[in-house]
Amino acid sequence: MVDGTTNEQELETARVAMFDALKDPQLCDLPILLLVTHQDMENARSASEVAELWNVREFYEDSVMEYGSSIKNIEQLKEAFSAFASILLHGVVGPTNVNVDI
Repeated sequence: MVDGTTNEQELETARVAMFDALKDPQLCDLPILLLVTHQDMENARSASEVAELWNVREFYEDSVMEYGSSIKNIEQLKEAFSAFASILLHGVVGPTNVNVDI
């Protein structure tokens, strides 16, 4: 989960932390849910923008789900987690990019 309104330095810190965590043998083969919050804010980066900045598709092309979220749209946030849970249970089906409508 990444704050879509965060500054460049904090975004880089989050990127490094995520890639470090994904080096763990227990995590490296799992799909990734990249959830970018505060999509209701004018200056928020979209999930696809963060994925591009972080270059996650190059390393995890078939296992990245990108979702933008907002507290104002809880139902679509629930849908994101439900879709991710389904992939965890039934296998990876390819990259997904959803920017939640507000």
